[in-house]
Amino acid sequence: MMLLFFILVCNLKSNVVVSVIGVRRAGKSFILRQVARKISKVWGKENVAFVNLEDVRFTELSPELLNTICEAYLEHLNPAKKPLLLVDEIHRVKG
Repeated sequence: MMLLFFILVCNLKSNVVVSVIGVRRAGKSFILRQVARKISKVWGKENVAFVNLEDVRFTELSPELLNTICEAYLEHLNPAKKPLLLVDEIHRVKG
């Protein structure tokens, strides 16, 4: 698991989208939360956001919702550095 964590952190310097895929209960969400926690200590909390789409407050998942989440993050948190948005359970969004 440390190797996966290292690979994720190393890829933060690039502009690529990184996907963490694997079987259920393998620790994917745990790794994403760890990355968010560690990076927010270095970059600042306003520069890192973790969104779990299993949250019951997200009733209708759509690509438009993802755009709204991104816009709200950029507008309200106003990141000073390159923002990092980690989205858990993104496969639930159709489209």
